Amino acid sequence: MEKAPRDGVIEFRYYDMPLINPVIVFHGPNWRRIYGLDAPRLHFHNILEIGICREGEGRMVYEDGEYFYRERTISVVPRQLPHNTMNEEGVYSTWDYLFIDEGAFLSRFGYEKAFVEDAIQKINSRYLLTDCEESPGIASILDSIVYEYEHNQSYQEETIPHLIVSLLLILARKNSDAQNIKQGSRPKGEWIRNCLRFMENHYAEDISIREIASCIHMGETRFRELFIKSMRMTPLDYLNSIRIRNACVMLQESDLSIEMIAFKCGFSTLSTFNRNFRRYMGASPSKWRKDFRKEPASGTGMSIETLKGWY
Repeated sequence: MEKAPRDGVIEFRYYDMPLINPVIVFHGPNWRRIYGLDAPRLHFHNILEIGICREGEGRMVYEDGEYFYRERTISVVPRQLPHNTMNEEGVYSTWDYLFIDEGAFLSRFGYEKAFVEDAIQKINSRYLLTDCEESPGIASILDSIVYEYEHNQSYQEETIPHLIVSLLLILARKNSDAQNIKQGSRPKGEWIRNCLRFMENHYAEDISIREIASCIHMGETRFRELFIKSMRMTPLDYLNSIRIRNACVMLQESDLSIEMIAFKCGFSTLSTFNRNFRRYMGASPSKWRKDFRKEPASGTGMSIETLKGWY
């Protein structure tokens, strides 16, 4: 069986999330393939990945080991956790995948901030490999979500968020009981996850690359080299992508001035904000806000072509 390359590069695969219902569902015959054949490196995502194997068998590969999967295996991979799905040469598997912005869904249901933060921490605390017999509640909800997407019935935009929130809370509960899951540490790439979390938490502040490097006890020059090698982008590009992503939410959901949004998202000047917004979104902030509010159903999130993580 083909081994994942150990060249020190971990690919970052970025997903643009819809702003209305921030979930992406992949299902159907296009997802019957030989996994790992064209992309054998470990990779990680900016959002939570949940998959259910519909057919076939193979390996789930993490930094700390490999685990066998089969039909009806359920895989939950936290944000920023390197992993890969691998098949024997010539052996096909079929998966359904959900990519979910768990914080966005939990926040919209009126839970207290502390409750949401605790649930997010539990959901992303470890990877989970289970199966439909061991976790029938998770399997049932996954099947229901995929069914909703396949059949495109009325009230779909109302039913799917409730199903997803139920799924997330069950995962948080299950992850509270370490005896019921296969779990792994995060040994080798913890530095990159720590600095990404630091940027997510402090993007609104006037932070420098040196400060980000300091949070993981690394020199600035070495940090830049390792970040570019692992992420295929500069630290500043990633930081600005976080800022622009949050700016889009504010433009959509608030009536704040563009200057105030720029300040709240960590940009020191309006001109810097406008330049970066146009670079990532292909339009000025004012035009993007006008177009989005005119046709909200067509809003599909960011379009950061230079930061796509598929190689």
